[in-house]
Amino acid sequence: MKGILLILFVFIQLAWPACRSGRVPAAAPGVIRVGASVTMTGVSASFGGYARFGAQRAVDAANAAGGVFVRQYNKKIPVRLVMYDNESKAEKAAADVERLILRDEVVAITGLTGPERVLSGAEVAERYKVPVVTTGAALAAVGGVLVATTFTFVPTSGLTYLLKGFVVVVLGGMGSIGGTLLAGMLLGLSESLGAAAFGTGYKDLVGLLMFLLVLALRPSGLFGRR
Repeated sequence: MKGILLILFVFIQLAWPACRSGRVPAAAPGVIRVGASVTMTGVSASFGGYARFGAQRAVDAANAAGGVFVRQYNKKIPVRLVMYDNESKAEKAAADVERLILRDEVVAITGLTGPERVLSGAEVAERYKVPVVTTGAALAAVGGVLVATTFTFVPTSGLTYLLKGFVVVVLGGMGSIGGTLLAGMLLGLSESLGAAAFGTGYKDLVGLLMFLLVLALRPSGLFGRR
């Protein structure tokens, strides 16, 4: 999903100026630059690894298909990922975004994680009218709203759902979107059947046992690559 949205943003950013002006630029760019400010070091480095993996995988997938097709040039253009380490600092993330826009001339920004870094980076990007892709944060917000309207919610409730999310990712296989989706349904079904068979007090135990079995027998996940 993140890769699809990233490519969509790139396409819109290139196509929209030509549509507004009514004329097509004379020559196609040799490459489409996409920027990423990622937490490779610092206190949040573990989260940055996933963002880096997702951004690179999206770019690799686009280039494997010959690049992103841009209609006004009637050709595919390869994508280049320009990435900087924000060191888990909000001020560094803002500086990275400005550097990516002004010096590297990227058409979209991704890779930002953590509320403080996303907000600081997005503020700079908005000033220069460059889109920022943060689908992970958006989906987490949607999930939080849905959970809060259905179940009792307290300040510490997020830890429970964070743990379940981690279990689902491990079960499905790191980097496998389809595997994660299937693992989520499998975990929910298993917990429901476990609650019906043994009582609601054992519901979470079923998920934990599945998690431990997968780690022991197939560490790459049920649908991940070995």
